[in-house]
Amino acid sequence: MKTFGVSPEIIKQIEDKIIWCLETVHMATGKLLEVPTWEFRQSGQIAGYADCGQNFVSINPDFINNGQAEYIVDQTVPHEVAHLISVALYGLDMGGAHKYGWKAVMRMLGCPADRCHSLSMEGVKTKTRKRWEYKCVCCGKILYLTTNKHNKIQKPNCSSAFVHSQCGRNGTLQFTGSLKVL
Repeated sequence: MKTFGVSPEIIKQIEDKIIWCLETVHMATGKLLEVPTWEFRQSGQIAGYADCGQNFVSINPDFINNGQAEYIVDQTVPHEVAHLISVALYGLDMGGAHKYGWKAVMRMLGCPADRCHSLSMEGVKTKTRKRWEYKCVCCGKILYLTTNKHNKIQKPNCSSAFVHSQCGRNGTLQFTGSLKVL
C-alpha cells in the first residue's frame, strides 16, 4: 500500500480503529463481519469513501498530513466502516448512504452521525470547478452548467438537446459569456 507520507503509527491507528468498529458491532449484535480492505486512495474535499460492494474503504491522506489525523482516525474511519456494517446488517434499503441503519451503527460506535466533515481544507489538493453561466430565454433564470454540459451545448446543433426543467422547452439556454470558478 502506498502510504503518501503517513506515519506507520497513524496507519496502525487506522487499522486498529477498523477492528475496534467491527468488534464493537459484533458485541452489540452478535454478527461477525469481514475486515474490509483499505487504502489511501481518496483525494480532494472528501475525507473518506466506502465501497460496500467491494468491502473497501478509501481514506484521504492529505487531511492526515495536514495535522488532522485524530479526526480521521476517530470520526472518518468509523463513518466509512459504518457504511459497510450498516449494509451488511440492514441491506441497502435501510443501511445504504446515511439512512437509518447507518445512523444506528454510528450510535453503536458512539460517534456522531454527521454526514459531512468540517475539516480545514488548507493544503488539501482540490480540483477547481468551473460553472458556465447560461440564461433561459423563456423565463430569464440564470443557470450554472458544468464544463461537460457547456462543451456539449457549444457544439453545432446540440443546444436543443438541453431542456430547462422549469420551462420544459428545448434549446432555450443562452450562454452569457460568464464563467464562475468555485
